[in-house]
Amino acid sequence: MFIYLFNLFSIPLYALLISVFRRAKSQRGILCCIVGIQLFLTAALRGTLVGGDLQNYIPAFKYIGGLSWEDLFTYPWEYGYVLLNKVMYSLSPDEHWFLAVIALIVVIGNILYIFKYSTMCWISLFLYVALGFYCDSLSMLRQSIAIVCILVSVQYVIKNDFKRFICCIIIGTCFHTTAIAFLLLYPLTRFKVSFVYLVSFLIGIYFFSIFAGKFILFSIIETYYTTYEGNVVSGEGYGMLLLLMLITVIGVYVQTKLGVEDKKMNIFSHMMILACGLQLFSLQFSLFARIVLYFQLAIIIYIPMVLSYLKQKEVSYLGYLGVLVLATYYFLNIYLENDSSMVTPYLFLWE
Repeated sequence: MFIYLFNLFSIPLYALLISVFRRAKSQRGILCCIVGIQLFLTAALRGTLVGGDLQNYIPAFKYIGGLSWEDLFTYPWEYGYVLLNKVMYSLSPDEHWFLAVIALIVVIGNILYIFKYSTMCWISLFLYVALGFYCDSLSMLRQSIAIVCILVSVQYVIKNDFKRFICCIIIGTCFHTTAIAFLLLYPLTRFKVSFVYLVSFLIGIYFFSIFAGKFILFSIIETYYTTYEGNVVSGEGYGMLLLLMLITVIGVYVQTKLGVEDKKMNIFSHMMILACGLQLFSLQFSLFARIVLYFQLAIIIYIPMVLSYLKQKEVSYLGYLGVLVLATYYFLNIYLENDSSMVTPYLFLWE
């Protein structure tokens, strides 16, 4: 567990030291590089028991690597991920090489996302670790790569470039089919963010989940994810729903109260609203929460973005302090205690 605590608490320390010795213009890049290298090394040098899903991914890597090119796509996983496994195995059959390559893709993708959109990088990096997104990536390899593709697509929503946006989505589905859900964002960003829109959207999702939710979910499972048939659990996820709702309501209030006309904030607000709606939907089926992840990652950009619009410095500082305290509490007492991704205890590859 020490390595995760070090990764978390070293971030504000690095930010403080860099702010003392470097110019403001270069601080963001240096901080992102240092933290990115540290997170990459943590993921690349871990043992094969760190991450619950590795018990499936590592044997699959070796099995796919042994397949002929003609039989490659008979394996029942997404073609992009299968092809990536085959290419990596052709270069080296070592399982630690496999984990290192995946780690490099995932860490670079998320660090660039934070560098590009965050108004305060160290807060976003802190939240990336504290809210469990980083540790989840140590287990959910396919979806983590798909998420990177989705994060790249955000810039094309901002630019209204639907062709490139859809290309990113298609590439994402080649690693995890659930990435198709991100298509919802593009048309919904045409609506103006307001409390009326937020409430209407959530009410619509609520009634939809009651009358059609289970039918649709069971149909998807039977068609694409039969391995999850025995894992249909309902009634979970209220804590995350409350957290998402609280942050989204505060953000929408700040945006509407101050009359913020910023396209980026509008898009991240929609991502948060979608995360709330889909989390509400996931109460019928807990594994559906994995789809929420594509939108939920907006939270690490959205929180510092909202706080940056607070004009009173005292309120802003209290906001940052509150975020740090609550995020730390969540990481220590909820995320690591539950350890749903099975990332503890951390072991290096030589242990």
